[in-house]
Amino acid sequence: MEQPRVAAVTAGYQPAAPARHSCVYTSCYCEENVWKLCEYIRSYDQYPLEEFYAVFISNERRMIPLWKQQSGCGDEPVVWGEYQGTLTEGMGELFIDNSLPACDQKGDRPAFSRPETKTKKNTKVQILKADYHVILLHVSSRDQNFIYDLDTVLPFPCPFDTYIEEAFKSDDILLPGFRRKIRLIRADLYLKTFASDRSHMKDANGHWQKPPPSYPCIETADSKMNLDDFINMNPKVGWGSVFLLPDFVDRYGRQS
Repeated sequence: MEQPRVAAVTAGYQPAAPARHSCVYTSCYCEENVWKLCEYIRSYDQYPLEEFYAVFISNERRMIPLWKQQSGCGDEPVVWGEYQGTLTEGMGELFIDNSLPACDQKGDRPAFSRPETKTKKNTKVQILKADYHVILLHVSSRDQNFIYDLDTVLPFPCPFDTYIEEAFKSDDILLPGFRRKIRLIRADLYLKTFASDRSHMKDANGHWQKPPPSYPCIETADSKMNLDDFINMNPKVGWGSVFLLPDFVDRYGRQS
């Protein structure tokens, strides 16, 4: 979506968070960045906290592609995965045969634009050492919901439909092992239940793989570390609700 159209959709919407550069942010700790956004929204009390949701993005394989990430290169996706490096065959390892256009659920029109075929085999796709990504959803009283993602090059906040089209694109273009699932946790519940001792960011020798936030670890009375319960896409585990990506889009996208 072009920037003027994004501005038109966003016009009149008062952001729930400070400007991106003023937010509490630590690279590679997206779960804590979103927790801090929820904490800010609760303290600022501009909107009801119940309108906001932490959105964990992962799948059973724990390898998910996202576009428009600051760590990406041009129009190529970043794959959040369990190891760091590149896909050896490039984007061809992500996509199904794209000789036919992707269609929406009714099958009567293209859904989201596919990557160009020429990039399938000749482009390496960066894999970041994180098997999930976390963003914040505002279910607004307006006719458009909004996404807050501190790691994207898209606007902050970004209209929901724009973020889906630009950052997620469509699962129809991906091989099954890369299709995304969503765990949605209400912000007030996320603040009460999430805990992390940051041990997942240490290597086998106990050294930090990425520098941790400067503030103390987030913990609850019951737990010092339950991050995996949020990343896990088994609906019988953890808190909140688990969605397939198309169901998530249907539920929170603009109804037309």
